[in-house]
Amino acid sequence: MKLNRNKIIALVICTLVFIFMLILNNNTTLVTDDFIYQFVFTNRYPQNNTKLITNFFELFISMSNHWRLWGGRVVVHFLLQFSFIIGIWFFNTINSLMFVMLGLLIYKHIINDKKEINILLLLLIYTAIFIFVPQPGATILWKSGSANYLWSSVLILFLTLKYKNNFLHFDQNDNIVKIILYFIYGIIVGCCNENAGCALIVCILLFIICNKIKNSTIPNWMIFNFIGTVLGYIFLLVSPGNFIRANQMYASVDYSFTSLIEYFFKITRLSYQYLHIIIIATVITFVFVFNPIKNLKEFIKKYGLQFIFIVFAFISIYSLIISPAYPERCWMFAFDYLVIVIGININILINNNKNKVFYKKIFIIVTIILLFESISIYNEAYYDILSTKDCIEDHQRQIQEQIKEGKKDVVVHSIPESVGKYNSFTYNGYLTYNSDSWTNRWIAKYYGADSIAIED
Repeated sequence: MKLNRNKIIALVICTLVFIFMLILNNNTTLVTDDFIYQFVFTNRYPQNNTKLITNFFELFISMSNHWRLWGGRVVVHFLLQFSFIIGIWFFNTINSLMFVMLGLLIYKHIINDKKEINILLLLLIYTAIFIFVPQPGATILWKSGSANYLWSSVLILFLTLKYKNNFLHFDQNDNIVKIILYFIYGIIVGCCNENAGCALIVCILLFIICNKIKNSTIPNWMIFNFIGTVLGYIFLLVSPGNFIRANQMYASVDYSFTSLIEYFFKITRLSYQYLHIIIIATVITFVFVFNPIKNLKEFIKKYGLQFIFIVFAFISIYSLIISPAYPERCWMFAFDYLVIVIGININILINNNKNKVFYKKIFIIVTIILLFESISIYNEAYYDILSTKDCIEDHQRQIQEQIKEGKKDVVVHSIPESVGKYNSFTYNGYLTYNSDSWTNRWIAKYYGADSIAIED
């Protein structure tokens, strides 16, 4: 009876999370790159032959052009454009489901007993994600950003969950269908994101090594999945579009040894700035759960998962050292796996520690505090996003009225800036005073105008 009640409560929590996220998604408008991916991709700037994407088959043309001309993340942009074909309502629904899936996958990485449902832990995970995820307006609400970071996180977590379960409960069961499916899935996840793909390859390799030490054998599906992931990552990196974009936007970046050292320390500072609460929580929980173990096999059994996931976080961050830019949203993958590590440590403290009664009380207090904090933050985020939506809808009316009057060079009023971190407008903007800027040109193309600019 207790188990059924917990299942019902967990379902209610997931449903409420979905509804709350759907409300935010439905009020989050298109910004910057979202307009580009409404079209069959032709280049960074709209061309005379650039047209709105209208059917499934045009997705392959669009992503082929994208890979050649702008970047290799064709998997997530394929999914993004596919959702846009069906409708923005479909994207908003899927994106809300992805947020629910992110929480559930983190939960499944933490909990080992499939029969156990820890309601407080599930609640803690969702509140922690909502409050602490880097640049939420750019990673879980901005449409193009969500596809690149939230959806990629879900795809990657699905894979590492399989490795985690196999690590704990070894399964040698191999068949040709399983091998082929994991090989293909490896290609897909390897091609999602540069810094996450690099970290995933190292993560899989560590799982394979630990599996060999712990169980003395390696399932064939792991080998083929690793090969597939490497091939997908290579396909991502060798995209001619990566080099074209780098030459256009980051030609002046210096990759000398001295500069790389400077980038290393800069990334370290940024990591603490973006994830300091998560990093501190990781360290504190480890202090309480860690006991020195000299035997390597026993160390792997007890701390292997935490070690692998920390390495994933570390690689996903410091692989950015060769990147020309360090937007905060790139730290989302490290955030995902550090939250898992914290959760694993908490689970040990409240279930297997001699002071577990005390730790349970702390756990309950922290969960309640974060729950009330998330409610307060959500309220502020909702009204900030709604305010921006009203302004942009007013822009749309101005644009449509001027076009109806026969004007092709449209001028609209400026929009107040937002500083809310849950507002995608904060990180991306919309229109500028310069009608020739790339954002203005794409928005003009979207509405059928020759040009659009802002005036005071």
